[in-house]
Formats: sequence, structure tokens, C-alpha cells
Amino acid sequence: MNIGGLGAKAAALRHEKLTDVCDRCGLQYVREDNEKCPHCGPLSESELVQLLENIEREQVGNRRLGIWFGVAAVIVLCLLVAISGAMRK
Repeated sequence: MNIGGLGAKAAALRHEKLTDVCDRCGLQYVREDNEKCPHCGPLSESELVQLLENIEREQVGNRRLGIWFGVAAVIVLCLLVAISGAMRK
């Protein structure tokens, strides 16, 4: 157990600023530094819709990328198992 690491983590958490989740866009922002959400505060309703669509598109892209990495990991694992089995013979 790394006690020094736990102490450093506790010290970092103590100095971390509190965040709030915006009711309008759902993104987090630092409450102390901003009165309104910096992501959607100055946006009109049509701009907000566009922001939310962009966020959704990014999330879908990230999910697809995660699936591709998962497939690649399974392929590499299968290759490693096949190679190790061939080397035992």
C-alpha cells in the first residue's frame, strides 16, 4: 500500500474546486469562477440546440472508437493465444 500516494491524493482533493452541473446543457463548470455556465450561458436557444447536437455527435464518435479498440484488443489477444499455442508444440 502506498501511503504517500494516498496522502498526495487527499491533498489534491482538498484543493480541488467544486463543480456544478448546468441544468440547461448538462455540462460541468467550476462554480466559484463562473456565475453562469460558460458553455451555454451566452448562447441562444438555437445555438444551444446546435451545441447539444455537437456533444451528442462527439459522444457517438467516442463510443465507436471504443468499440473499434475493443475489437482490436480481442484480435490481438486471439493472435497471442494462437502464437503461444503454436510455440508449445
